[in-house]
Amino acid sequence: MNSSLSSKTLTIGWNGVRVEVPAHWETIVSGHNHLIFEEDFKPVFQIRWKKIGVLDPQKFEEKSDLWWHQLGTAGDAVLFPPELSTLADSFTHRRYYRGRQPMASGGICYSAENQTLFFFQQLNNEEAMWQKTADVLSSLSWHGFTDTLWQIQDFTLTTSTEYTLTDYTFKAGLSRLSFTGNNCNLQICRLGQASHRLKSQSIKDILFTLVGTRQLPVTLSSDKKICSGVRSPTVTRQVLHRMKKEKPFINAKVWHVTEHDRLLAYVASSTRPISPEGVTLCYETFKII
Repeated sequence: MNSSLSSKTLTIGWNGVRVEVPAHWETIVSGHNHLIFEEDFKPVFQIRWKKIGVLDPQKFEEKSDLWWHQLGTAGDAVLFPPELSTLADSFTHRRYYRGRQPMASGGICYSAENQTLFFFQQLNNEEAMWQKTADVLSSLSWHGFTDTLWQIQDFTLTTSTEYTLTDYTFKAGLSRLSFTGNNCNLQICRLGQASHRLKSQSIKDILFTLVGTRQLPVTLSSDKKICSGVRSPTVTRQVLHRMKKEKPFINAKVWHVTEHDRLLAYVASSTRPISPEGVTLCYETFKII
């Protein structure tokens, strides 16, 4: 990471990508592979990425202008700016575009190592912002990890790379990430105003609501801050659950992070017995930051 980013940065992790941004920037999730960054409530920078397969230099040259204009921009291809020269160490092919209007400046980069195409756009044409975005791009990393970091808003979580993001929700008081993998559906939930919620609903009932059934044996910690449930039915019960179009096997937990007034939870459901390793990783790494 460049020294000009200083120590006042925050690591953002989202769907295989990690990047260091100024700590005062707000990160907006705009898609499975699309992040927008704001400063003082104004969009200043965005990145998008997608797996595209093998892309040789000739194909990149032929396609890059088309891809750029498909973004609805009017920038022209120019020499890569000197402040972005470090990207040559990370990307196999690069092309930069500059325009006079917001969103018209940015570039397309391709990594042959994991066959991924990256688009970035500078949404603010102030020259002072160019160096900031250059530093952010220099910190971008997307391969070589043994797990996937999800670090957004005020929470952090690590999942196995075998889990794939299928859906997400960011609403006032509720953040939810949904995954699939290992023949298992996994939901991660962060709920705000925990103390207010717990006045009208017990932590056990909150778990039942998140799971979607009360047919779940649960245990409650002595301080009533952690409630967990595991359902591993007999073969006969499995048949009954499947007839109701339910996943027979469930492993779920909700816990109260009192110092941040948040409730954190995971719900794993499957047609097969659930491996404890995956859910243990969720519990151990899911935190408020």
